[in-house]
Amino acid sequence: MLTDGYLKERFCFNTTSPKLAENVKYILGRLGYKANLYKHRRGEQGWKDLCMISLTKCDSRSLLGILNKELEKVGYNKGFKIIKGY
Repeated sequence: MLTDGYLKERFCFNTTSPKLAENVKYILGRLGYKANLYKHRRGEQGWKDLCMISLTKCDSRSLLGILNKELEKVGYNKGFKIIKGY
């Protein structure tokens, strides 16, 4: 999530791998979140389709709390107020 997505007001994870998208959706589901999966069809541009997974704003804030706890466990104790990405 920290490399292929972003967490601003909403969590979003993007990948061209349908299997990876399903795995991330499954993991989020196991954590109690209802993830939405969308496909952006890009074949006409000559690119692979993009699978996009997102959470509600409320679930995104909750996930941010979990991420900060996990980052603290691995020694990154600064945490994030907001994770910015592309």
